[in-house]
Amino acid sequence: MVANVTQMKILLISRHAEAGWVPLGATDFDRHILPQGEQNTLQICAKLKQENIAPDYILTSAAVRTKETTALIANEFNVAEDKIYEDKKFYSEASDIWIDEISFVEDNVQTLMLVGHNPTVTYLAKLLLPNDKILELPTSSVVCIQFDCDKWTEISPKNSKLLHFFKQQVSF
Repeated sequence: MVANVTQMKILLISRHAEAGWVPLGATDFDRHILPQGEQNTLQICAKLKQENIAPDYILTSAAVRTKETTALIANEFNVAEDKIYEDKKFYSEASDIWIDEISFVEDNVQTLMLVGHNPTVTYLAKLLLPNDKILELPTSSVVCIQFDCDKWTEISPKNSKLLHFFKQQVSF
């Protein structure tokens, strides 16, 4: 008799790296990440690697700072360009847009990463982990959530578990 082994899904919710001010004549959408933000993101990637967690697929906002953050992460984990989906709709503050898009991810993707903006990423983490005390996702942070299911359409707060909440080290 073969045991029925449920495959777990892991969702990584990430806020983009720290970004600079809006350049003169530009919009918030055009902000670039700062060197410190790049360093913080690489530190978080190292923590993920220590836990043997790596994204198979990435959904990201098309804003400049999220694209730059995603490029750093993709480089660290060798995520191919065809495994990254970027869209302007993820710049929105509507978490239901993320939930809808997650439901379309192929089930052979084990670990999915979202790279987005506050307040949406914080709200999404709170929505999926209602019993955990996540107040806010700082820049470069990643919340790692495990779901006891084998299809992305089945993720819910009822089958979620916080694995890790990685934040950058604050130094003065």
